Amino acid sequence: MSDQRLKDLKTTLRVLGKLDTEVPKEILIEISQKILSKEAAREERRMKRMSEEELVRHEKRTRRILRVNTFDGRILQEKTNEATFLLALQEAGMDQLEAIDHLILRHNPLFIHDSSGKRKRISNYRMLRPGLFIFKKTKTEEKVRILKQLDSQLQMNWDIQLL
Repeated sequence: MSDQRLKDLKTTLRVLGKLDTEVPKEILIEISQKILSKEAAREERRMKRMSEEELVRHEKRTRRILRVNTFDGRILQEKTNEATFLLALQEAGMDQLEAIDHLILRHNPLFIHDSSGKRKRISNYRMLRPGLFIFKKTKTEEKVRILKQLDSQLQMNWDIQLL
């Protein structure tokens, strides 16, 4: 393979994750590893060019991009934090999420279960699948906290980061 650009690798990973056919995990892991190594090299080059003041500002900056690294080395990251959050929930498994009913977010339950499966909408909630809704008005920091709680409860061994 020729030298790929970081943007092309990320696009490839995103497209392969959305395909209806089963993509071998080895391919996803290989692409994820290339992305991580290219990002590390780019960050190292950027840091070498920075002055002391720029380094301090760089360390203090607000990090807003959500990324989940799975235990097997794959990267879960979409164009938006909301899409990344939903992808991580899907990766965790809807059946396991249905068993969780005690998480509260700003005085609202994180998940609402509709045993009849007939409801299509609930105000301020998004349907994950028929009968399972998730509170949709979450901030990035709350998404990270929720994913960390789910990670510890479901023992997924994820590395959840804000970039």
